Amino acid sequence: MAETNVTNVSLNSSLLQTSRVYEENGQHRLESYGLALPILVAEVLALKDKHAELSVKISPSGWAWMVCNRRLLVWMFKTVVPGKYNAIITMCEYTNFLLQTPPCHELSLGPSSLSHKASLVTVIPHAADGGATAACLAVSPEGAVRYWANVAHESSFVEISSELKGEECTAVALMQTNQCIISTSTSSLMLVSLPSGQSGLQCQTLRIPQGVLKGISRRMSSLFFGSATSQSVSESFHQLAAGEMLADDTVAFYVLCGSALQKWAVSGEQERMLYQCNVEQFVSDCLSHEIWHQDAARLPKLKTWLLDMEVTKDGVVVLAAGMNPDVSSNVHYCIGELHTAGFDSPRSFLSFSVVPFTNIYTEEDENQLLGYSMLLPDPSSARVYLYQKTAILCTSGFDFNGELADTCSACMKCVVTNVQHTVDKLEFYAGGDKIVGAGQYGGAAVFFSSVRGLLTVKNIMPPTEASVGESVTEAASKLETSVGMMVTDDKIAELSISEDDTNHLKAAFLHYCRGNRVEAQHVVDKLFSSDLPGATEVDGHLDGMVVRFSEEMMDDFPASDPRWAETHNSVGSSVSLILIHQLEDKLKAHEYFIQFLKNIGLWSRLGYLTIRSVVMQTSFVLCEHAEKLVAARTLRELHTQYQDIVDQAVYSVLEMRGESVPSSGLTAADIFYRQVSRLEEILAALVDIEEQKIAGDMSPRDVVTLVATVNTIVGGMLIDAVQYRQSALEEYQCTLPWTAYDGPQGVRTVLIKQHSLTVEKAIPETQDSQERGTLFQQLLELTSAILDSYKTQLDAVKMTSDHPTQQYLELLRRYEEGRTKLIEPFVRHKQHERASALAEKFEDFMTLIQICEDTNNQDRLHRYMTQFQARGFADFVFKWYLDKGKRGKLMASFLSSHPQLSGFLQMGENRFMSWLYDISTNNFLNAHQTLYELGVDEKASASKKKTLLSLSKLAALATEDPPESIHNNLEAIADEQDLLLQQEQLPDDVVESLGLEADKMYVYTPKELIQLLIGEFNAHADEFHFKKALDLLAYINKTDADYEILLTQIWCQAILRDDWSAINPDDHLEGCRDTVFFKTVELVHSTGIDLKDYLPMVDVILNNELLADFKENTNFQFLIKACFEQIFRVLKSS
Repeated sequence: MAETNVTNVSLNSSLLQTSRVYEENGQHRLESYGLALPILVAEVLALKDKHAELSVKISPSGWAWMVCNRRLLVWMFKTVVPGKYNAIITMCEYTNFLLQTPPCHELSLGPSSLSHKASLVTVIPHAADGGATAACLAVSPEGAVRYWANVAHESSFVEISSELKGEECTAVALMQTNQCIISTSTSSLMLVSLPSGQSGLQCQTLRIPQGVLKGISRRMSSLFFGSATSQSVSESFHQLAAGEMLADDTVAFYVLCGSALQKWAVSGEQERMLYQCNVEQFVSDCLSHEIWHQDAARLPKLKTWLLDMEVTKDGVVVLAAGMNPDVSSNVHYCIGELHTAGFDSPRSFLSFSVVPFTNIYTEEDENQLLGYSMLLPDPSSARVYLYQKTAILCTSGFDFNGELADTCSACMKCVVTNVQHTVDKLEFYAGGDKIVGAGQYGGAAVFFSSVRGLLTVKNIMPPTEASVGESVTEAASKLETSVGMMVTDDKIAELSISEDDTNHLKAAFLHYCRGNRVEAQHVVDKLFSSDLPGATEVDGHLDGMVVRFSEEMMDDFPASDPRWAETHNSVGSSVSLILIHQLEDKLKAHEYFIQFLKNIGLWSRLGYLTIRSVVMQTSFVLCEHAEKLVAARTLRELHTQYQDIVDQAVYSVLEMRGESVPSSGLTAADIFYRQVSRLEEILAALVDIEEQKIAGDMSPRDVVTLVATVNTIVGGMLIDAVQYRQSALEEYQCTLPWTAYDGPQGVRTVLIKQHSLTVEKAIPETQDSQERGTLFQQLLELTSAILDSYKTQLDAVKMTSDHPTQQYLELLRRYEEGRTKLIEPFVRHKQHERASALAEKFEDFMTLIQICEDTNNQDRLHRYMTQFQARGFADFVFKWYLDKGKRGKLMASFLSSHPQLSGFLQMGENRFMSWLYDISTNNFLNAHQTLYELGVDEKASASKKKTLLSLSKLAALATEDPPESIHNNLEAIADEQDLLLQQEQLPDDVVESLGLEADKMYVYTPKELIQLLIGEFNAHADEFHFKKALDLLAYINKTDADYEILLTQIWCQAILRDDWSAINPDDHLEGCRDTVFFKTVELVHSTGIDLKDYLPMVDVILNNELLADFKENTNFQFLIKACFEQIFRVLKSS
């Protein structure tokens, strides 16, 4: 059934209620409950990961809480409406009221290797303020108990450990004595006393007595709580529930475990088990008689299971299941009531009923079959709701007073009711929806849907005789009737003999709709007489036919509308005259067409089609058609509410198409909604109209209203379409959905433009926090839709190749850039929760880190480190701190002890930080080695190199028992430092000539230093400079080809420093003594260096190209040779 909006406004009541009907089935209706969800809760539902563990509890006190990973959200869901609504209200006032959302408190649960669950949390309303505020107790699966005295104060809590020794907690129950009971998977029990006065949070283990309690007076006394010997008990746990008050300070609670029901009493810190009874035996006895009419002892293979229990005013109601494999594999469900008041163990059920509903048992489905829970909102109504993740069974006719029960004649123990039970089933499948929690409030059954939030099931009156006249219309709305019955036999015959194969497919489908499956199969077999096309074929004949026919049904004319009589040739996919029902009929016809393809053998043979230049699976094209029908239905639902702008957009689309409204009485809406295949065109039209209006003369208030309206329409259409797609992902292979198309009028392009308008035009004009909250929530949904479309497309492109293609890498780049840009406005406007929700879902790690830094929330950062560990989140964190220049914070926070930090700091440029990490962990040897390697490799800065080498020496000195390698490193460091000293001692002329600053020089090599000392930049070079140049040769390997060249150049440059033509040939030896060359020789000789190793032969020097200008100068040749002769004589004599 279509979703419809039902608004009930009572002008004489203080209660205003708005609800949305999701499904009607028999005598029950599933509809929304209460006001809008808190923003934080709505964000979790909208952005949760499909693998996230989500659970909810609903309390009769009006409080609800949700657990998602380590997040605990607590809010009041009961509605409180201001007294002004007793009078007549305006639509504006009513809309503002509906937009109100209750406050929500977010608490952080402790770390756990297991999944947190809502069943391990309880909220304790404060009686002093009528329950408007509350305390909260949460238990981790490992048994850590955390207590908040007020949920409004997140950081103010106390915590203790219950010391479970490996057991896992499963449930917690709040009792009336300011105490809680915790149960484990093996039915161990713990009593938690909440803080009161000066006493703190306390926890103790409850002991089960060995013997059976007998002769206990009904009057409570101190003797009742005497000591009892205990024994180890390990029973599978089913359910835990608080019970009635037994005395002023004594309260009962019940445990359903193993095959028994236990009743306990607690007074202060003392406890006692009053009794336990074998409920499973009661079930076996009654079920065997009621179903198989035999004694349980005669059914050796009878299997029974205890599933759930609910406590009523006078007793306990138990849900159980049973199966007799000797007869069939049917699992039967039954409900029995036990009278548990007082201290005597019940001997049989007070009443027993079998639910008229069965399932087929298979071992692999056992958990699902036995996964039903029971909800008994009002025992006086005789209604029970059984539910699991994907279904609710609405049952009625139960007698919880035993008034209509008869004693079983077979066993004379159990009693069975003589009431006819009815069962309606409400199922949850669309959009991956499931039930994640349930409870009751004010006698109403309340469920929590992972997609739609709070829901309730209402009983509706069965059809009366007055409605029988409508049976024809109702029957026409049924799928099998609405499709095909409006087409005559002659028309079907005409289609069957047509030369167009698509018409043959139509004929087969119409036969199928009429229930004539044999004829439908015959037509298909004849159409594809031999072999069907292969399932891997692209643009095959079958695929083209199927998609064309699907499009024709999607764009079909309403068969019974006389205004279309002269302009259509309908298949009969819709017989309604009302637009919304036409769209519903088309959706049903589409679903029936898919069923036809599967049952007739064509579905498995569908291949691929080229759509929008992309090859996609034909079945996904069909899914796209259904998505558009869903989106069109949503648009039509919103059309009445936002008629002005939607009408303008409809006219704009028709004008763009070149279509006009005929004079036959058809409206623009009739024409537009008929052609669903081009539905996306209205999205661009809506945004274009919005943009034009904003550019005109609009007040800020009107701009906000307009943008919010367009967001509501566009967001509503896309959310419903995407939910449908997600529900069908197991069946369809997603490639490029229509919502991800980028073209000029593509949906993604439109959404990005709308995102920009919301951020730039609407949000700056908001006047209060409520308006801003509404717009940011809409912006969140838009952002999620855009990024979801990217992810879907990325997944599809990735599937086409084992390795990333250029197309994939380019799309990934656009996605990552767009992701940051789209989420940035949330961070800028300090919408941190929404920003983090988006960043978590789409793994924008840099944004998550920025949020943690902006909010100074190291706990959240730590949680992300664990949550995204497999995705390399830690490296993103380390890099972010380094890039932002916050190296000190990286080393001072909890990150300094992270096990991955050491490895990260060893990579690339990060090594400049790794030595700090090593020193902080007292690993001086690693610090020395890292600093040594960094110092040796440093080329850009001489001062930095000097610092690194000095620190490396210090780290070596701090190392205990240094290995031999350190001594080699220290020698190398000394050589490096000597070179740096030589560089520091470069003449000022050289430094100034090069335009260098002493503290900003890069590191020169020995060869470069030699050239600086002997070259033209050192205009005043003397023998000491040339001596340094010769010393620098020690750092160059003699096997290096440049060694001899540099040695010769040094002496040649020394010779060129003087004017040899000015030397008197008659006193040449004395004149040579004043040259730089001769002084350098004397200086070298005076230091004890053997000149034979450093002075080349005279011919080598004279033939060097540096002295080429003197090659023909005989006087110069004479002087140089004379100098060499004198030098070698002196060397020989010495």
